[in-house]
Amino acid sequence: MHLGIIGPAQSGKSTLFAAATGQPARLGHGAHRALILVPDDRLGALAEIENPRKIVPAEVDYLDWGGVAADPTTAADMESKIPAEIRDCDALVVVVRAFESDVVAHPRGTVDAAHDLEDSNLALVLADLATVENRLSRVERTLKVKKDTELEAERTALERWKTQLESEHPIRDLDLSDQEWKRLRGFGLLTAKPLLVVVNLGEDQIGDADRIETEWQAKLGPGRSSIIALCAQIEMEIGQLGDEERGAFLTDMGIAEPALGRMIRASYGLLGLLSFFTAAEPEVRAWTITEGQTAVEAARVIHSDIARGFIRAEVIPYDDYVEHRGVPGAKQAGKFRLEGKDYIVRDGDVIYFRFNV
Repeated sequence: MHLGIIGPAQSGKSTLFAAATGQPARLGHGAHRALILVPDDRLGALAEIENPRKIVPAEVDYLDWGGVAADPTTAADMESKIPAEIRDCDALVVVVRAFESDVVAHPRGTVDAAHDLEDSNLALVLADLATVENRLSRVERTLKVKKDTELEAERTALERWKTQLESEHPIRDLDLSDQEWKRLRGFGLLTAKPLLVVVNLGEDQIGDADRIETEWQAKLGPGRSSIIALCAQIEMEIGQLGDEERGAFLTDMGIAEPALGRMIRASYGLLGLLSFFTAAEPEVRAWTITEGQTAVEAARVIHSDIARGFIRAEVIPYDDYVEHRGVPGAKQAGKFRLEGKDYIVRDGDVIYFRFNV
């Protein structure tokens, strides 16, 4: 999973990036990239049963890019400045600032998180509009010379997207068919990507996080957008503590769990992702796939040879695996299933793939 972190200056993007990755906050222009391990308590429970040599969590690739203009009217030429890595991201994380500070001034002079989100969205809309208009112009020039049914279908799609963007609304809000979404993928349009809005709170606002999330989610409405409220500064401090210190700190702050775990789960939900596990010597490992994928598709994520020589999948749901202490107990309790290629993998499945190549 690849997530791009963007947002206006002084919103806390780099602090959030540092909190997520464990790296120091970085200043300056350009894109900063890091892989982080996805926290998942289920791995520890599986490892306690199997005692493997290695535990391998799933990974998320974070890209921190500070290129969104605070004033969207200056973003008309943004289309040419957006790095390809951002266009290749699976989803965008837009950080908006809700905290006051006497030390870090807001570029606009007033803290207004809703306004920051509007500005960020408009900057992305303008960038996408430039991309769509440029491609539409080339398609129309070609169609004047020769007829092409595929290009005519593309022109129809581009005109629809252009109308949506000219109304200052993102592509993700359109009701598109699977074929239209497939056509979209080649354009790397930013407003077509799922959007996770992170409202960056001050320490004194942490107690209001649930209320703020509820209010903002109502504004975003249903669809490919979600919201999480957190204090990036506190999250960064949590990430720098040892396990024992972290537990005490969370208790003192009245925080049930670090918000970064919830942020990653929210990202999984937006992208329709889930985790399945392999649990045996030498390792217990989490794998990420898309909801609805089959056993043979999950096997391919591990290795193409496993998918090519697929015989069957031996499946135990996570809760049953833990309750019955592994494969022998699950078999005895009747919780061990044999599934074929077309089995739809569920979140938390512990799977052993049998194959022959």
